[in-house]
This record gives sequence, C-alpha cells and structure tokens, in this order.
Amino acid sequence: MDYKDLSASEKIEQVREYRAYREERPYLAVYLKALRRNDQRTIDEYESFGDNPRQIIMNRRAYDQQQKFGFTGKTLNEYGWLENADFTDVERIEFIDRKGWAAFNYITIGQGVNGKWSYGASYSTGGELRSQLFDRWIGWRLRAGDMGKDFQQSERVPHSRFAGVVKPPCRTTGTPQKRPCQF
Repeated sequence: MDYKDLSASEKIEQVREYRAYREERPYLAVYLKALRRNDQRTIDEYESFGDNPRQIIMNRRAYDQQQKFGFTGKTLNEYGWLENADFTDVERIEFIDRKGWAAFNYITIGQGVNGKWSYGASYSTGGELRSQLFDRWIGWRLRAGDMGKDFQQSERVPHSRFAGVVKPPCRTTGTPQKRPCQF
C-alpha cells in the first residue's frame, strides 16, 4: 500500500520508527504534530517532499537549507530525492597526501543565488568516504575558504554526525599531526 494512502495512525507509527538526525528532529516534530492534529495543509506540504517518512523529512530539511542560499526550486529526481541546488562560482581545494595519489580529501566553496558563500568538505579516513555539502552559510568567500580549511585541519569534525572522526595525515609528512599542518 502507498504511504500516502495510510491512515493517520499508521503514518504516525511509521514516522516514529524513523531515527532522525538531530538536525532533522524539528521537521519530524512538525510533521508528527500535523498528523496528530489532522492539519491537512501541513501534511500535504510535507508529503509533497517524498513517498516515505525518511524521504519526506530529509527532503524537507534539504529544501529549507537551499532556501538559505536563495534557491527556491523543488524538483524531485526519479528516485524521489530533492535535486541539488547549483551553486555559482564553485571552487574545489584538494588535499593530496602523497604525490600521484588521488584527492579524496577536498573542500568545495560555492556561492548561492543570494550571494551567500558556503563550504562543503569531503574526506576519507581509510575505508570510509564522508561528504558534507553546503550546509552552513558564510557571508563572504574568503571566510568560507578559511572555515573549510579549519574543518580539514581539526582534530574532530564540528558536526554531530561526524563527531570523533580523526583528522587526515599532514600532506607534507604523511603522519597524523597533533597540531594543524601549514598549508
């Protein structure tokens, strides 16, 4: 049976089974409250973002994040996920550990439609690749680059989902550093 055809109590049960990240919990709370109060306007708005609780909450949060940068389009791809916004003036700064190796660690800096800058960092810790794209806005470009470099050099990643990740080795020596590497 299609998720949207379920009764309110069945939807509530499925939504409560979804384990949301801390950043997603406010959206989950709004949707649950709407289901409990039978607020059809809010339910319709949220359910326009996907076909299951996970898609609905993740797409709704991503849409709100995109609005911070001036993007207003809401287009879902063939799998039901929100299409990524196209930042302008995008720059990629790569951190290569050894000569001839691929760049698995990099920072991407981009500017939104409204002129706000942001950064995203992608990094690998050996067997795992993590990526975080444009979730914080920075007022100007140079600060976005500095924030991205701080992210890359830090002992722990400042965002809750990636807490405890060890920083990559220094690109000049190849060994883990207690102090940040000089770029």
